Amino acid sequence: MCGKAGILCIFTIGEPNNTMHLATSTRFHRTEKRTWSLLDHEGKVLGSLIKPHWYSSDRELVVAGGLYALRAKKRWSSELALFFGDVPLWTADLAWDRIRIMAVQGGTTYILRRKQWFSNEYHLLDLHGTVRARITTRMNWSDFEREPELVATDGEPVEPMLLLFAAHAIHVQHERTAGTAIGA
Repeated sequence: MCGKAGILCIFTIGEPNNTMHLATSTRFHRTEKRTWSLLDHEGKVLGSLIKPHWYSSDRELVVAGGLYALRAKKRWSSELALFFGDVPLWTADLAWDRIRIMAVQGGTTYILRRKQWFSNEYHLLDLHGTVRARITTRMNWSDFEREPELVATDGEPVEPMLLLFAAHAIHVQHERTAGTAIGA
């Protein structure tokens, strides 16, 4: 059945040159209480996003390339950064209408936008406006957490580090929006 873990479902949307592949073979999965992992179709971990302490806003990102830290770029900054040691590699600028992910040393820039104003679906766009991945979030009411779900990818594979960084940026934007809504 299409949509079950480990089964790859492929369908075409729109024009033949604009094909989206359903990414049920690559998925986010909560492997431990404070750990989200990106798994391939065989269940192999491609990377993990770890919250070291229950009170921490920082995250650790573990991929084949090593251990990275996700934290604010500067104190009291709205920008998130992906650090290798003390060196920032990528930054995520969070705005009300989008999240811009940029390589610090120049290079590729991505934009995360909601599909529609109140949508829970985000599109990861490259500089040409091509949708590279679609990530949705849903509320898990048993632990009051938002869970990411990789819905589809387009074109060349997106590296796991970017997908995990994007999922974390979406989570932080949701936390900040909720805090603003209650007046915190």
